[in-house]
Amino acid sequence: MSKFARCWQSAALCAAAALLLGAWAPAGEPPPIPVKKKPGQEKKSDKEPAAGKEEAPKVDLAKQVDQAVGRAVTYLRGLQKADGSWDSLGSTALAGLTLLEAGVPADDEAIRKAAAFVRARSIQDGYQYAISLTVMFLDRLGDPQDEPFIETLAVRLLGGQIQHGAGQAGGWWYYTAPAQPDEVARLTACLQGRKEKAPNPGAKQKPRTPKDLPKEILARIEAIYSAPRPASGPVIADNSNTQFALLALWVARRHGIPVDRALALAEQRLRGTQLAGGSWGYQAASPGMPIPPQDTGATPQMTCCGLIGLGLAHGASAKDKDISKDEGIAKGLKALAGAIGKPAADPKAVPRLAANDHNKTYYTLWCIERTAVLYDLTTLAGKDWYKWGAQLVLANQKDDGGWAGAYPSSGNDTCFAVLFLRRANLTRDVTERMQKDPNRPKLLEGIQEPSGRGQPPPPPKSSRGPSPDRRYAATQRPLWELTARSGRPWPASL
Repeated sequence: MSKFARCWQSAALCAAAALLLGAWAPAGEPPPIPVKKKPGQEKKSDKEPAAGKEEAPKVDLAKQVDQAVGRAVTYLRGLQKADGSWDSLGSTALAGLTLLEAGVPADDEAIRKAAAFVRARSIQDGYQYAISLTVMFLDRLGDPQDEPFIETLAVRLLGGQIQHGAGQAGGWWYYTAPAQPDEVARLTACLQGRKEKAPNPGAKQKPRTPKDLPKEILARIEAIYSAPRPASGPVIADNSNTQFALLALWVARRHGIPVDRALALAEQRLRGTQLAGGSWGYQAASPGMPIPPQDTGATPQMTCCGLIGLGLAHGASAKDKDISKDEGIAKGLKALAGAIGKPAADPKAVPRLAANDHNKTYYTLWCIERTAVLYDLTTLAGKDWYKWGAQLVLANQKDDGGWAGAYPSSGNDTCFAVLFLRRANLTRDVTERMQKDPNRPKLLEGIQEPSGRGQPPPPPKSSRGPSPDRRYAATQRPLWELTARSGRPWPASL
């Protein structure tokens, strides 16, 4: 068995051990009154368990999730600073998005203060993660007065897409195009002229088109597309920055920003850099680029990034492509399935994970969740990805209500965990298109277990898992330890 296959198999086996939580018993409920039955009336389930064995208690996963999310909301509220922030622009937008997904009302004081901080700080910011998360947060907030911010920040993301270089063109790195003086003036005026109104995240707004955009935004986009910025030094794209930018641009697409050209260029890059086994790495090896070999190896997180990018490309396609013939998506989903475990009934098997640079569990699970909800997957290779991940997340919640892994500062790991538990979907329109696609069932044959048909057939004896990639140099470690790159602050090594 190859190193690649052993590593993914190790991830799946170790994670599969991380499964069922201990019993949850509602306080105050009396035990059921036993009913004496005549001999011969006992059902198999009524009999006493065999000596030395205990019946596994029933677990109400939905209630456990609700309780955990409630505690996490309290924890995140406690981390918010007086200025409304969670330290930085990116962390504040992430926390605001998380609170909204957790059910906190848009007019809640914590949300209002976070939104005020995000609007003011984003006016001149050019950090790609922060700008992308700001677009997602403001879109989710649902305040029509934020349209100028979503438009302008999306344009910065378009301007930050790398245009040159083998394996680089179509991706993003850490910085957007710089803020232009006219953009700063426009957003400052919008902020000063704001009228406080209660936003309505649940309200359906009429989809906007490029015809609805201001002339200055259209002119800026035309300038970006007509005269792409020249190559400037060793700018190296990575799939983490790329997938955040793609998600934000997809959100901005609903606000009229024409992003299909950017999505197509990103799709071309992702298809060209997919590894032999169907997965993706953090970065793509490119001639002359100073990229460490370990950053080009396959990881579950970056495989999700690639799948998200290809899924968005299908969503943006004017013509209905036959998704069942998309080998890139099929291979990617099969590779991802190898990193997912199965829920188990032993609560003692759930590992308690340390807070260190190696524990990327919560970010990894959020990546898996985003991918699964985009493609509307309930299982992968017959494995319930949500139950498996939820049990692992719930078992590792701290006493204070938060989670701590590789990114505990400012509550980032807690946000990742909550977004997973809430099955947050930033691409509902793509999901709806996937659901209606008549070719989707063919794509999922052998990847998702058909409902009501039992377990999928075992793989053929000759199957040895995903094809190896010789550049993959990671040692065998559990899923939550894969591709750790210590020494980089969040979100540099996501």
